Amino acid sequence: MPLRYFPATVNFGAVKGGPLTTSVIVPIDRKSPDDNPPILIALTGFDIRFRRADHHLRQIMVKLERDYSVPHDGKKIVVKVTVGMRDRDSDWDDHYEGSLTFAVLIFDHDSSLQSRSISFGMNNRDWREDRAYGRALVEFKTEVGKKYRIVPLIQGFEFQWDHTDHEVRNITIAFTPKEPYAGKSHLDETDGKIIIRAECLFRDNVNDAAHHPDPSYRYTSMVYGTVLFLPQDRYDVQDIRTDENFSRTPPFRHSSRTVNQTVNFPPLNWNCGVVLDQIYLSYERDDHHLHRAMAGVSVASYDNDVATIRFTGGLRDYSGDWDDPYRAMLTGYAIGLKPVLVAKPGSGLSSEARKDILERHKDKRPQ
Repeated sequence: MPLRYFPATVNFGAVKGGPLTTSVIVPIDRKSPDDNPPILIALTGFDIRFRRADHHLRQIMVKLERDYSVPHDGKKIVVKVTVGMRDRDSDWDDHYEGSLTFAVLIFDHDSSLQSRSISFGMNNRDWREDRAYGRALVEFKTEVGKKYRIVPLIQGFEFQWDHTDHEVRNITIAFTPKEPYAGKSHLDETDGKIIIRAECLFRDNVNDAAHHPDPSYRYTSMVYGTVLFLPQDRYDVQDIRTDENFSRTPPFRHSSRTVNQTVNFPPLNWNCGVVLDQIYLSYERDDHHLHRAMAGVSVASYDNDVATIRFTGGLRDYSGDWDDPYRAMLTGYAIGLKPVLVAKPGSGLSSEARKDILERHKDKRPQ
């Protein structure tokens, strides 16, 4: 099948003493794989918390990498996961726990796919305006033109205050061509120029923290990602985001929050997937110690040509009853296949690939 999407979850608990690094085996259902199919990994969510306490935040990190030391055998993909969270203490003495969700995307029989990996670091040590909020624009040129849809995949982030720790007011993680906190794109395709906004900031309640002369407000941050270029005649890519009731109405309290969104795909889409490109969590008032931060997206169900997308978000200290109102905003993409991939010959796929798709889904094809 041209696009195969494998969601995965890694749980971790009672970790201290430093960042956790572990390997996750993701089974894939392929008996005779391509020799070297494009395989990409995307972060789709996180739920990280201090165990039985809350703290100021000094450092937090999440990173996903494919483990190339394990050859691709068509049966499994091995993903290296790194995660960590601490306050000011240099010995990582506070237990943290939680889970990460991610997806493995495999594009079989499709030589037209293009991608570019980017790691971008930011700091505010020189007080430059464009680094005021842990934000940077990554500009590069490509020859793909407008026949491709651009889908950035977040593969990790890291934020660290240089000299101390702080409470948390809002959290922003982004790797996107969209404007901040919105779904509108500011993508510039003139002469093949692509502009991606990379952003990672865990801010307290000091509005001008990035320009504050106090060295305790100096930080470094990092965003890891891959920009995926999907041919628009082969793949159906739709923008997804939390609705106004989730992110713009009076703030939510008393628990984490889940909301569903439906996306219509053309028939013959049996393996759609979802990825995130923006995560924004914010207390409505003041800043707080951090106990738990969570955000995620998944495909809740798929019925014929309607996919139900589920968003989850939450932010709290350790008061125990989610009593501090917060807001959440998530945006991303739902990726499916165009019917032309299987509806007729000449789509660019091999006869083996088309035969494989039809055989796998012969009981689901429209009559």
